[in-house]
Amino acid sequence: MGKELHLDFGIWVLVLLSIGNIVLVTATFIRPENEPSASQEHPSSETILYGNLGLGLACSSQILYLAFAVAWQFKWMHSYPGNPVDTYGILVGLLLSAGAFVAASMATGCRRFAGIFVAIATGGLWLLSAIASVAI
Repeated sequence: MGKELHLDFGIWVLVLLSIGNIVLVTATFIRPENEPSASQEHPSSETILYGNLGLGLACSSQILYLAFAVAWQFKWMHSYPGNPVDTYGILVGLLLSAGAFVAASMATGCRRFAGIFVAIATGGLWLLSAIASVAI
């Protein structure tokens, strides 16, 4: 008939990790940060701002990675060393992950841990993409 799409186990793992990271960031963002707790005072508006910024950058990097992986899997984009789309996409993704790491480091609570975790995980995925882009 037509072309059949074959998804490898590794692609499924990357897609599930990406979706899991996006769900983690979204759930953390929806959770109110200024709920009173017995051991802490209310977080300042700066830490809430840094937490939201870190989560937003981490989510942006993860969504960009997911779009990049889907485009690569469906062969909508051809990867070869020096391809400007690969190069700039990976660079923007790494910069978003680095910005998310820095911003989330200045936050507190769940937003800090979720932002740092997703920033490190997504940064690792972008580094794997960089290595794969050069190896092809």
